Amino acid sequence: MEMGLAASELHNDSTTDKIVWSGAIHCAALTGAVAAGLTLLSLIFPPLTLLAWLWAVGAPVIALGMYSSRFRQTRVRPGFGARLGLLCGVAVFACMTIVNTAGLLIVRFAFHAAAQLDAQLATFFAQVQTAIHTQGGPAEAPALAWLNVPENRLGLLFAMFAMGLVVYLGISAAGGAFAALLRSRTDPR
Repeated sequence: MEMGLAASELHNDSTTDKIVWSGAIHCAALTGAVAAGLTLLSLIFPPLTLLAWLWAVGAPVIALGMYSSRFRQTRVRPGFGARLGLLCGVAVFACMTIVNTAGLLIVRFAFHAAAQLDAQLATFFAQVQTAIHTQGGPAEAPALAWLNVPENRLGLLFAMFAMGLVVYLGISAAGGAFAALLRSRTDPR
């Protein structure tokens, strides 16, 4: 079964439910490229971080609008909007993560200026240990000892990263589905 149509096959006047996935991937990749550019600019000029995050939240809606304007014959449904939102979420998250990771590597290994980052991480883990001690008292001593192991700290950071990814992909898929639902209600096709 064919999953999509080429752009040249959509020149008739009737609407279709077939999705042009090459166009959808192109729109998602474009939103990821813009996110990478904004993230790179935010490394140079930190107040632009807010703009990069606003772009990350709005990217599925923008990608759906780009897709709909480019492939007018395709009927946009909420299921497709959710898939395009998920695709945009993956592209944006991957591009932002790659740029941020490259920035951290450059700061640490090229400029040898990681003292501020190390201080921020030490402060974060001290706050976590204080919160555990305050809420649990002496009964939470094993958890406090667990946080002193570097591998466990790294595991906690990876778990937080994965949880952020899952939440962001959920928001992206929901945003794409909602935008497609609104578009399908106002679309005269």
